[in-house]
Amino acid sequence: MGKFYKEFGLKKVLECEGTNSWDKANVGNEVFLVNDLEKEYKLTGFKKQVGVVWKGNIVSTKEYKKSISKTIDNNGESEKVTEDISEKIIENNIIEKKEGSNDGIVIGVIPEEEGKFIKDFLDMGWNKLFKAVISQNDSTKPLENRFKVAVYIERFIDVKDDVKK
Repeated sequence: MGKFYKEFGLKKVLECEGTNSWDKANVGNEVFLVNDLEKEYKLTGFKKQVGVVWKGNIVSTKEYKKSISKTIDNNGESEKVTEDISEKIIENNIIEKKEGSNDGIVIGVIPEEEGKFIKDFLDMGWNKLFKAVISQNDSTKPLENRFKVAVYIERFIDVKDDVKK
């Protein structure tokens, strides 16, 4: 993660269908900043705002251990052998890309005036300059204050090769 820039409260959560993610999006989940919500996500009226897209997360990784016993016949003598087997199962709610659409859900937008700096860079093709994570998903807060994202600026050396030509 780069240098901390700012924390933003997300707006327009209802309009962006962020309510579909309330119980799934967790603090610490990575989100993505996008600048063309009308073209990419078919959301109208957001031309000047930066959208925050959540693409899902791994819910949990569980490890199960079980023992298997078997009997081996060794030249007429039976020998019981126990073997421990460990198995990892990953449960997730990753949002799959549907045919003809982008993957992820727009959970809200950064307010227009506050996000102008970010939008200018995204418009120039510096898509990987910013990293963001959900820093708040608080069900006790009013709707427009429920989600917050912390935005970080990556080091130039890490993103210079990704700039659109």
